[in-house]
Amino acid sequence: GGWTLDLFYPAPAEACGGFFCSQVPIEQSGETIIFGVDKEEGKVTATIQINYQGEAKDFAWVIPVMSKPVISLAPQAMFQNIRWQTDPQYNLNWDLEDGGCWWDYPMTAGADASERAFDDGEGVQVVDSQEVGPYDTVTLESKNAEELHTWLGENGFDQPDSTIPLIQHYLDQGMFFVAMRLKQDATAGDIQPVTLAMDEDAPCVPL
Repeated sequence: GGWTLDLFYPAPAEACGGFFCSQVPIEQSGETIIFGVDKEEGKVTATIQINYQGEAKDFAWVIPVMSKPVISLAPQAMFQNIRWQTDPQYNLNWDLEDGGCWWDYPMTAGADASERAFDDGEGVQVVDSQEVGPYDTVTLESKNAEELHTWLGENGFDQPDSTIPLIQHYLDQGMFFVAMRLKQDATAGDIQPVTLAMDEDAPCVPL
């Protein structure tokens, strides 16, 4: 029972999502996910850290989910603490000619020291919308990828046309979509990790 961290004990996980970006070139240089799984209660949390470089106005993150999530901010320190505990460590051995000193110094690899209204569209239902820290977020339901793609573009979540068949693939499985963008007064430096809490019994990796 209770929550387990699928970082130390292997468990099945599915790849089921995407960081879809607008036509403007951006750099998503990394994505780190920490899963919490409560199998008895049938609940999963996915806490996601995105490394992004680009203009704040171009940031649009769209991800399919199996069920309507509760979205909240997560602390950066969460990832720093996990990295400190799990990244490889190396010992540096100084061998001086005069037989001087020896240091055993651990070094970690890669260690890092209101609700908003969105209207339904044709063939698109707004299941939930809210402000979460620097983000405007919306959870959507649809049956038609082109209609959902149009809705996203009209509401500031620009996506390339190439995502339409990908979106349809997930809609055919009855999945919802969560879309996030930075609020107008936010900058790319305001990007923070977010937690998606869902009624599921297995983790799903948004690759």
